[in-house]
Amino acid sequence: MNLISTVIGIGLLALTIGAGISYINPNASAAAEAASVIASGFQALTQAYQSRQMTGAAAPDAASWESALFPAYGFEPKPPDGTGWSYASSDAGRWFCLSAPKATAALLMALASVGKRYAAASYLVSAKCGDAPATTATTATTAATKTPAPAVGGRVAATLWITREGS
Repeated sequence: MNLISTVIGIGLLALTIGAGISYINPNASAAAEAASVIASGFQALTQAYQSRQMTGAAAPDAASWESALFPAYGFEPKPPDGTGWSYASSDAGRWFCLSAPKATAALLMALASVGKRYAAASYLVSAKCGDAPATTATTATTAATKTPAPAVGGRVAATLWITREGS
């Protein structure tokens, strides 16, 4: 009787392991780790920017933003491997961006996960920094047709708008 129970138990264990492997996403662990690094990086950048603005200083320019913010207003966050932080402004507002020349599946998953933490009008994942998310339902349809989703192996950029003009 014990032998039959043991054989059945081993069979069920083998079935569970064999069937369960197909349900595990191999990129999930790397994506979760990258999402944590990206989210804390955007938070550190935003806090440094806001701390500087609270002193009454003018917004930093794109050429010297790092020296304007760090180390005086916080610690500069390290981006995930293969990516880099940037800052810029336009007539539409100011933003921080995390970009990579070649997107991996884990990075795309991480950027999508980070996007759930922000309002749709302040965060956008696209192929280039500075793409603005839609602010209304009408422009959302237009933006969706103009901004194709980045693909694995292609350029990817996650733009977090810290100020938006006219919104």
